Amino acid sequence: MYTDDRRWIYFVRSGIGSDQYKGFYAKNKEDYRDGIRQHGMRTLKWMDTFNEAQSVLNTYAEKKGWKEWKELNE
Repeated sequence: MYTDDRRWIYFVRSGIGSDQYKGFYAKNKEDYRDGIRQHGMRTLKWMDTFNEAQSVLNTYAEKKGWKEWKELNE
């Protein structure tokens, strides 16, 4: 998971049906924690596995200069 200067949270999750994965974002930790108002990242494609989608997100995050985000209590 990553965060940017706006403190938005970026992460990988499955879509409806659980057979495809991509990067999503939430604008605050409460929305992330509660699983609401999470939006798919239009610039990232759906992938067949979680690990593939995480790799794509890792590359994108590095390009954008995002920081790793590990704590809900941040």
